[in-house]
Amino acid sequence: MTHVEKIEQEVRQLSERGSRASARGWTGGTNEEKTAVRLDNNGLQSDRIVPVVVRRSDVRRVDRCLSTRARRLHCFRRGKSGREHARLRLLTRSLQGASIALHVLVGTSALSQTPARPPARWTLTETLRIGGGDTGPTSFNYIKSIAVDAKGRMFIYDRQAKEIRVFGTDGTFQKTIGRVGSGPGELRDAEGIAFARDGMLWMRDAANARLTVFDAEGAYRHGWTMTFCSSQGPWNPQMDNRGRLLDVDCMVKGGEARGDAILGYHLDRTRIDTIADMPACGTRALADAGTFITKSGTRTTYRSIPYAPTYMTALGPAGEVWCVANSASYSITRIVPGSRDTLRVSRRVTSTPLSDEERKTIITQLSVNTPGGLEMARVPKSKPAIARVVADGDGRLWVMRSAANDSYELDVIDPKGQVIATMSLGQVKTSSWTPLTVRGDNMYLVVFDEDDVPFVARLRISR
Repeated sequence: MTHVEKIEQEVRQLSERGSRASARGWTGGTNEEKTAVRLDNNGLQSDRIVPVVVRRSDVRRVDRCLSTRARRLHCFRRGKSGREHARLRLLTRSLQGASIALHVLVGTSALSQTPARPPARWTLTETLRIGGGDTGPTSFNYIKSIAVDAKGRMFIYDRQAKEIRVFGTDGTFQKTIGRVGSGPGELRDAEGIAFARDGMLWMRDAANARLTVFDAEGAYRHGWTMTFCSSQGPWNPQMDNRGRLLDVDCMVKGGEARGDAILGYHLDRTRIDTIADMPACGTRALADAGTFITKSGTRTTYRSIPYAPTYMTALGPAGEVWCVANSASYSITRIVPGSRDTLRVSRRVTSTPLSDEERKTIITQLSVNTPGGLEMARVPKSKPAIARVVADGDGRLWVMRSAANDSYELDVIDPKGQVIATMSLGQVKTSSWTPLTVRGDNMYLVVFDEDDVPFVARLRISR
């Protein structure tokens, strides 16, 4: 019997014991947690996952044992559950030698499943690229948002041009939607666009204090006056199974903001549901540490430090929030507001260093664009573990992480926290702050040529 098989045997014995206890009425109370022990041998994810049901006190003890040095692993004391504690102690010793990750899910039965498979290796193949024109609809300046309809047509919002351009599945330009202004169907400085389940195209335009709705062919239908707390950032709403458009903002009443919340906009424009407060993720101190803040008279300028660690969130279609509290490490928490179901996904990754040439280029650009001097020593010497996170309409999380040779890798995590696939973007030049949309078997993202001219690329996902 191999070392890993021996560990698995111990885990299964614990699992069987937990199941028998559950049959005697041990479930349903606050003293139960379901724990997944992942046998992590390749640094990415376990080849196998075995569910274990143990008491909360034992989970804490195992977690504490795993975080201590080997000489302190004798941390279990015999008591009423002496036999079980002895098993957990043996399991802890074995797992400590096998390099495992312990994941705790409170109040969920998601792990009563069969052992997980290793993540598949998917491939991306570019099938279309739009852009590069000197003038006209294929000349892009600042691509802020990409939406794809049920027919596969691409709706590309250029923030600088302040218009939406529609392209067919073969890349042929079809029409332009919107123009600069504050009248019906016009926009001033919209944050993004997204399709609702009924096929209508929604646009968030905080500068005009409204949500604008177009039909599938781009004709103006409605305007919904809003008072938004935030503006100018990316807009990545979701559509839930009740037909609402989900977004994160704060409700403003009496001229005062109440804090960030997950909101559900009814498509018939009758009401807005406050689903839950937005879970806390990261700290303000981390955000400030990754920002150059300069003051000149009464003016304050904020400029993000390239590759500085930060926090990031992604909203899912069930109102769940994926949280990266610090992008320096690969640790992601899935939080369902109002539920005890909390999932944590982590992995060991090797940081990708910034080359001397990359760092020199960044410092040169910062010096040119921000005269007066900045603390260039604050520019990191390595890239964060996670570059960005994007949730798709099926509840999966797409995690972009930096790789060698200025490329990116992608991990796909399902709603249960399993890394189901990995893939590489290869030598496609893209950015962590530009739009990335997944629709069916295709990915749409902004790419750049050697002169940093932006294009929209469609990549086929081969599973």
